[in-house]
Amino acid sequence: DRVLLSGHLNLRSWENKEGKKYNITNITADVVAASLEFNQIKILEKDVIETDEGGSLKKDKAKSKTT
Repeated sequence: DRVLLSGHLNLRSWENKEGKKYNITNITADVVAASLEFNQIKILEKDVIETDEGGSLKKDKAKSKTT
């Protein structure tokens, strides 16, 4: 399955004392989502996060409409 990724790429190169070269690639993902290019999805429910009067988090399930 295909996914979409938004973030940044970090490339590093270095050489050790013996002269051997190394490369490393790091990907830091800020957002990862399913690609809809070849598939369809249907959202059945979503999480709604609210705070109460004291600022504490409350988590409820809310039904969402699909189109």
